[in-house]
Amino acid sequence: MDSLPVHLPNKKLRTDILTLEVVLMQAFADGDQTVLASLIDEECVGFGVFGDLYSRTRLVSDRRCFALSASTLLSLETKLYGEVAVTLSEWNVNLETEGAFIHGPVRISRVWNLRGNCWKLVAFHVSDARLGKKWSAVTKHSG
Repeated sequence: MDSLPVHLPNKKLRTDILTLEVVLMQAFADGDQTVLASLIDEECVGFGVFGDLYSRTRLVSDRRCFALSASTLLSLETKLYGEVAVTLSEWNVNLETEGAFIHGPVRISRVWNLRGNCWKLVAFHVSDARLGKKWSAVTKHSG
């Protein structure tokens, strides 16, 4: 994992945020409600790849909303603003969500907030990275 592009001035913070991202994705894959509950803030809200709204309750408890069977971190960039960290990551996933399958790259933006000594996920957005490639092939209308 040392070869991943992680951008933060402080090496310990880089390691902490990288660890959070990997542990969170592994907890989703394992369906580990204890770990998910410890990382996701009570007020967390986010949007899935198809625009579905996810609350903490839905993320932690409702395993029917999506099933992650594999994930590999491809890149991670982190910006730190005081006690807030914003991560932009790309993952290669095998994911089933609401009956649709994604086998390939997704981009995830997450907002983490430092609460005491613990980082908590407070917001996120997931997008299908394959869509960007398709849109780049569309010719723009000039008119």
